[in-house]
Amino acid sequence: MKYYSLSFQYTITKDAASGQKDLPVTPILIACGKVLTAERWMLAIDGRVVTDNIPDFLTALGMLFSSYYCFGIHYSDSGSATLDFIQRCLLKINSEKRSKVKKGSGTHPKVLSLIMAISDYEWNL
Repeated sequence: MKYYSLSFQYTITKDAASGQKDLPVTPILIACGKVLTAERWMLAIDGRVVTDNIPDFLTALGMLFSSYYCFGIHYSDSGSATLDFIQRCLLKINSEKRSKVKKGSGTHPKVLSLIMAISDYEWNL
């Protein structure tokens, strides 16, 4: 199975996903089929599939971020820059108290440089 930096994984069935012994403890989205054309999504937390019939990507993404905040989980190191960018620029959750990047690290440096580069072009994200 492949893991992606935004905590994606793809597989076919809930049983196949639940049977994986290498699912991470941090929340991940599992696409049923190919990531770009998935018709259904699953959310796994703490190595277990907690919901297996999410109809679309936006709902799945909302559930992924909600799980980080509801359960007080920090972003994994491998996906922290991507998740921090989505949190700050797309979802407009900018408070330092609400960041899910590990304590003491603040906003990811790559996220800051990307935000500065985007602001140079006056894009309204």
